[in-house]
Amino acid sequence: MTTPLKNLETSELRRLAIQYVAGNVYTSNNVPENLLYSVFMPLVFMDDTQRDLLKEAGLIYAVVGQDTTSGWGVNGYPTFFSFKFLSKEDTLAFGRYVIEASDFGKPTAREQERKRHDDEEANQNHP
Repeated sequence: MTTPLKNLETSELRRLAIQYVAGNVYTSNNVPENLLYSVFMPLVFMDDTQRDLLKEAGLIYAVVGQDTTSGWGVNGYPTFFSFKFLSKEDTLAFGRYVIEASDFGKPTAREQERKRHDDEEANQNHP
């Protein structure tokens, strides 16, 4: 019997999403499946109980500078000697927060339309 993964607080997931957008979080989604074991090394040493827990995970992730890494390998990927899991539920929320963090600071559709209108006016007034 495996222990269910503990869900993170919303604030923790949002912070993780911001770190991801900034390039400071590496996830299992960033790695081809055939390289997972070379990027997230402890996977190699997991026993059956731990592998069962892995089935419950939605995402494996490591925070650059926080989780232990040996740097970048010759395959172009980092090698982490520690990592964490997100539950499937948290993985969905994390994805939404990544989209929000990616859109932060981008002009809204209304702002884009206003800029386009202002640019057209400026071009008409100054041929």
